[in-house]
Amino acid sequence: MPNLLALIGITLGVIFGVTGLLAAWWFSRGPRLCVQVTGTTIVTRPSHERVKILFDEDPVQQVTQTLLWLWREGRGTVRGDHVVAEDPLRIRVPDTDRILDVSLLTQTAVTNGADVSWDRESKAREAIIGFRYLDPRQGLAIELVHTGIPSAVDVVGTIMGIPKGIRRVSGQRLVAVIPVTGGGAIEISAPTRLVPRHLRLGRAAGVEVSWVPSITVELVTSIGGALVRAFQRGRSSRRNG
Repeated sequence: MPNLLALIGITLGVIFGVTGLLAAWWFSRGPRLCVQVTGTTIVTRPSHERVKILFDEDPVQQVTQTLLWLWREGRGTVRGDHVVAEDPLRIRVPDTDRILDVSLLTQTAVTNGADVSWDRESKAREAIIGFRYLDPRQGLAIELVHTGIPSAVDVVGTIMGIPKGIRRVSGQRLVAVIPVTGGGAIEISAPTRLVPRHLRLGRAAGVEVSWVPSITVELVTSIGGALVRAFQRGRSSRRNG
């Protein structure tokens, strides 16, 4: 009987200890602001003097469309007046690049009061992001058209109560690379942190900006290459026969 009581006491102690740790972790989670960036280059000027790319009658080297998702994680509410005026929340591109256009695609709720502003006349390399408040898992989606590459786009700024700043997260990680007979390979990726569903679907703007597994392009490329090579080998063997 004493052994049974001791076992019960140890079990209860472990349960309460784990519960206490989980509660401490949960209540210690302060607000965090996350950003995920993805995009693609729409057109690039070839190395030929007689070919030009114009955007609003302005010559550019290339045009890239980048999507940015900015949302809240953790506990508590982040208010717009928590953003330090001397270091506002903003999208920034390198000095060698230009912003061509920027627009707000969607936000969680109209009451969030999200907006993005950019001085088109001065051709500024920064666009200011504003909002009234963001509760947990609330955020916004922004479309940026620029002359650089998506990975060079950054979101910076100082927000009171978030000393670590804006946390940039990756949309996916490589899980496996599967070789395909005849050459090539299939890359399988999985999402690491999902953007809130309502922002990925972009219902307010009527656009879909959801995560797409990279396996599709790799699979089509690999299988297509294998089929072409098989067809060529078949034609060659028929000729030799």
